[in-house]
Amino acid sequence: MLLVRENCRLYNAPGTQVRHDCDVVFKFYLDESAKLAGSVYQVSQLIDRQLFLAYDLHVINIFDQFQCQLEYIYSRGLKLGWMYGPHM
Repeated sequence: MLLVRENCRLYNAPGTQVRHDCDVVFKFYLDESAKLAGSVYQVSQLIDRQLFLAYDLHVINIFDQFQCQLEYIYSRGLKLGWMYGPHM
């Protein structure tokens, strides 16, 4: 689109109706492109935050599961009497 804009400016003299129309159309195009780029950036930031939070929660969940398993193993070891045997 920017190549079309440059060609329009190159081949149409300032002050003509065609040049004026080109300027109006491409101002609108650039404004809308900037809005879209801003929206895409905001959405990407939101997705990044959500992925980070999901990853963070996943890591915490894995840690909690591991801790529960360690507590279970430790409690079973105490009941069986092997946690404080000669190997300690």
